[in-house]
Amino acid sequence: MAQVELVQFIPQTGRYLIYYPKNYELHEDDDSIVTISANDGNSTMTISGYEVEGEADAAVIEQFLSDITSSYEILSEPKIGEFGEGIRIEATYIKDDNKWIWKIFSLGNAIVVVSINSEEELSPEQLGLYEFMLQNMEVHPD
Repeated sequence: MAQVELVQFIPQTGRYLIYYPKNYELHEDDDSIVTISANDGNSTMTISGYEVEGEADAAVIEQFLSDITSSYEILSEPKIGEFGEGIRIEATYIKDDNKWIWKIFSLGNAIVVVSINSEEELSPEQLGLYEFMLQNMEVHPD
């Protein structure tokens, strides 16, 4: 795989820090929803940060995922795992002929929701790049 130059980004909320490829397009809207798009237009990753009262534990993020994806057809059951000192949950879905990967990361009272979508199956290289970006993301609780 060719070496990719990464750029650091922190949204207006300060909820997380992520590195993304310099040749990708990044847009943050007025609600601090961040979209990172591949330059080939084949895939998009959308990231948004939230704060909950109390601890964002497994039950909280499972419910969050269920609420967000209620109108999607599930392709793989949600899997919970560790994310540094926090936890993560992920599952794959389909909606309107697009494939979606939904991931939620939590640490303390912070939740970061990530969706990766594409009309086509993502290559192992594309998936690996998105996963690398997310593995190196820092979640910042209050």
